[in-house]
Amino acid sequence: MTTTFTLPNLQPTQFTDLLKVEDHYLSEVEISQQQVDQLEIYHAIIEQARLTQLDLHNCDLAKFDLNQVEIKNCDFSNCHFEEATFYQVHFVNCKLIGATFDQAYLGDVTFENCQLSLTNWHQVTAKQTAFTDCDLSDADLSEAKLTKTTFSGSRLEQASFLGTSLKKLDLSESIFKNLGVQMGDLYGVKLDQEQAARFAQIFLNVKISDPTD
Repeated sequence: MTTTFTLPNLQPTQFTDLLKVEDHYLSEVEISQQQVDQLEIYHAIIEQARLTQLDLHNCDLAKFDLNQVEIKNCDFSNCHFEEATFYQVHFVNCKLIGATFDQAYLGDVTFENCQLSLTNWHQVTAKQTAFTDCDLSDADLSEAKLTKTTFSGSRLEQASFLGTSLKKLDLSESIFKNLGVQMGDLYGVKLDQEQAARFAQIFLNVKISDPTD
């Protein structure tokens, strides 16, 4: 379960103000209804903030540091978040198609009703992270470390978990027919009956009897 937080009184500002302030640091701000294309900024920091209706696709935001931030109805498609750190960040109704989170750290983060297809999460570390009603089709979560991470109601079709231990994770409430995994990755994972039967057929060549035959 993710932690809730209360934001203080926020001052309106521009996302591009990160380029103007010392250490690329903004705190207690509200940024809304702005479009920025192909911005490049390294290790920007935003704390205790609300971001709404931003169009920031194709931006390079490597090592982006977010702490206690609400993000709603924003477009981060094809953005680069390599080595980012997100702590207590809530994404709601956001578009992040093709975004890259390689080697990022996520702690107490939620993604609710977000478009995350074709995203890259290679070697990400995610702790207490919830994906609820999201689309992670064709996402790459290979060699990731997932702790107390949930995918409730989320689509994982053709997502890759190669080299990622799914031990103690619950995929029974996620949606997929095909998943990129090795047999050892599945040790200790929770699946529904249909999912378990499918993997038994794939890895163990188990034949499932049909009671109607």
